This record gives sequence, structure tokens and C-alpha cells, in this order.
Amino acid sequence: MSSIETGAPALFEFTAEHGELRAMLRRLFDRVVAEADERYCGSGSGGPTGSAPGSRAASIRSSGWRRVVHDAGIGELLFGTDQSLGPARESSGTAIDIAILAEESGAALYGGPLLSAAMIAALLEAGHEGCPAAPERSARTRTSAYPSPDSVARERAVTPPVPVARLYELASRLRDGTVRPSVAAGVLTEPAVTDGQAASKLKSGADAAWRGEYPGPARAVLTPTPTAQLAMHAGDALIYGADQRLSGRVEPIWDACEAAVLVCPAHDPASGERVVAVLSTGAPGITASVLDGLDLSRAVGRADCAAVAAELLLTGEFAQHALTAMRTRGELVLAAESLGLAQRALDRTVGYARGRVQFGRTIGSFQAVKHRLADLVSQVELTRSAVYGAAWALTTAPEEPATAIDLAVAAALAAETSVTAAEAAVQLHGGIAITWEHWAHRALRRAHTVAALTGGAGRYRRQLAELLDSREGGHDR
Repeated sequence: MSSIETGAPALFEFTAEHGELRAMLRRLFDRVVAEADERYCGSGSGGPTGSAPGSRAASIRSSGWRRVVHDAGIGELLFGTDQSLGPARESSGTAIDIAILAEESGAALYGGPLLSAAMIAALLEAGHEGCPAAPERSARTRTSAYPSPDSVARERAVTPPVPVARLYELASRLRDGTVRPSVAAGVLTEPAVTDGQAASKLKSGADAAWRGEYPGPARAVLTPTPTAQLAMHAGDALIYGADQRLSGRVEPIWDACEAAVLVCPAHDPASGERVVAVLSTGAPGITASVLDGLDLSRAVGRADCAAVAAELLLTGEFAQHALTAMRTRGELVLAAESLGLAQRALDRTVGYARGRVQFGRTIGSFQAVKHRLADLVSQVELTRSAVYGAAWALTTAPEEPATAIDLAVAAALAAETSVTAAEAAVQLHGGIAITWEHWAHRALRRAHTVAALTGGAGRYRRQLAELLDSREGGHDR
């Protein structure tokens, strides 16, 4: 009896195309990272003292972005192949394809801006629905994904539409790798709220409640601009309004090294509206910098803004939809990336335990080592099931509440598993794992950096608890 006849959800299995995609990506990322490592060591940046600044190390290790995006076709997987509304969305990869891409990237510890590119691709996919960038849009009921020319003309008479041409231009530049993207970490760590909730929080308690109630990365408070008298908070950096400017600091930023485009969220405290800004890092008044951090392969940074105009401003219902899409995509990419890191750390550690001889025996024959590795196998396989289960749910039923629960489970498991696997790799390799040239300490750096910037498994467990509580209709406390 088929799944259709029983009413059960369709089962997921990897296809031959998935296997070919995985094999191609593994060869690509391993080759790009190996070449970057050679340039890094040849430049004199290596050595036990770590003399190279973090920005220089990240620049070398994150090189090869255009080669990955353009030559290997990853840009088409993320951003599609056509600039028309419908086909562009249909030609992009599925959530499963993107999870495979992120897993292989994480396994190789690739430092390019894949996370930011994937999140911006989700924003552009949301843009293909054609929602006008105006607060009035939230009061109108959308009857179709693609509005008719008449409906668009009528709406333009009331409020300016989404600059779809600007979205296409951005997609084209990102698709061929001519620009490198970056995204504010606040997209992932800011709580998802409705317009009413945002208004009540921002008007009644403003920044203090946000900084204290929701854990996350270090936040900066932005000062009001002289003309607009609007204050942003918590990693946000955009002021709503055509005649208004951005002033303050956005920190931290994912993939900050050599980024030409920055996407970040912001709030208008007067209206409680949440908006999304696309900024050019070369615009007058903005100073972007890369920070020295724990992870030398992928840079984080900040942007200081003084009366900066946004290249693109997304508001109203579309902004909420775009932020949700970006958050969902980012959580999937980081979960799959963490899975790839854990799997590669496990595989390499098993290989080392098979060959390393101590006291006349391979260390893999010692019971303590065998049990440790067996536990890791179970943890990694459980995480794999969760990650691809969430990817399958995002492919088949992206709007279902159960899908958000699946994604929270996958994110929590992946965050914990990556740290556990990296720590075990360092410990089971012994002293060589902490030498500058060894891969194990770089995996540990990546795992802990992701946990620090996202809140780690603890934040995702809290998110999961809230989703379950919401599904069950709450409970008495």
C-alpha cells in the first residue's frame, strides 16, 4: 500500500543525482580549501605564534568564492538561472540540495560566504512573490503569489512597490560571484515577532527588554539620527523611510571579509515596524571592518554607519516574510554545515585511531577509545536523520508548524554534535591536534564560533520548547 493510499507522509531517500552532487561538491571544496591552505602557509601567515591578523587569514582561507559560485554552478543552485519571476524560483535548488551543499562546505571548513549567500537567496525568493515594500501591504490580503499587472498598477497609485528590478540585479551579481555578500548575525538571533508584539515591546520597554530577555551575541545600541530621531538596537542598522539615514554600528556580521553587500534587520520604534536593509559596504558613511576571532577560516566583522542610505529597503509584510525565510534558511545551512564538520571529524579520528600505535597496539583497539567513537557514531547519525528530515519537511511542507519543530530539533542536535565531535577529535589525536598546522583545532574553532554567534544548542532547545508549547496551546505555570 502506497503512502498516498495510507495518508502517510512521503518517505525521503537520496537519489543518484544527490550522490553525484555530493561527490562533486566534496571534490570542489576539498580542492579549494587545500589550495587556500597552501597560499596561507606560503604567505608566511602560518606558524605557532599566529602572527597573521584575523582579517588576512580569513581573506586567504575564504578565497575561491567566484570559482565556487560561477564555475561550479553553485550560484545557479542558490539563485536560479532565470531572472523572470516564476522560473527563477523554480530553477533554484531544493532544501535538500542546499543541505548537501552546506554539509560538504562544513566538512571542508570552507571559509567563503556560503551562509550569507544562502540566506540572501531566501530573501530573493521571498521577493519573487512580489509584495510591495510599504506598510500598507500588511493590511491587504494577497490572493496569488504573482500579482496581475492591473493589481500592481492600482497598488502603485497608493504606495511604491518592491523594487523588483533591484532584486534581480542583486541576484545576478550574487549568482556569478562578482560580489561577496554578508548578513548581520541579528537575522538569526533576533526573536521572530509579529507587528503587534514588536510595537508593544519597542514602545513600552524598548531596548532593555530585548537585551535582557533574549540571549545571543554581543549587541550594540544605535543612536538616533539627527533628522529622523529613530533609534535602532541589537545589531540592527537601518532606519525606515526614504529620507532617513542609518547611523550606528552593526555587529557581529557573518562573512565580513571583502563583503560588498550587507543585509541587516532594523526596527522603527515609533511604529514597531521591522524592516530589512540591503547596504553597500562602499557607500558613503559606512566603515566595514573584519574582527580577529576564534575561527580563522570564516571572518566576522562589524560596520559603523554615519547617515548611510540603504540601496534597498524592504518593509511591511514583505519584510516579515523575508526575515522568516532568511532565518529558516540560515538555521538549515548552519545545521547541515555543523553535521558536515562532525562527520568529517569522526571519519578522520577513526582513521587516525586505526593507524596510531601505542604500547604495541593501535589505539582504536582500546576499549575507552572504541566506546567514545561508538557514541560519536550514534550522535552523528541521529543528527544526520534530523537535519535531512528537516530539509525534507522544508521541501514538502514548508508552512507546516511541524516543520519548524523539525528544524529546531535539527539545529539543536547539530550545534551540540559539532562541538562534541570536534572536542573528541582534539582529545583522541593527542598533542598533535593542538599544533598550528593540524585540522582538528580549526574544526574546534569553527564549532565554538558558530555556537557563540547563534546561542548554541541551548537557544535552539528554548526555541523548540516555545514551538511545542505553542502547538499544544500553552500550559499553566
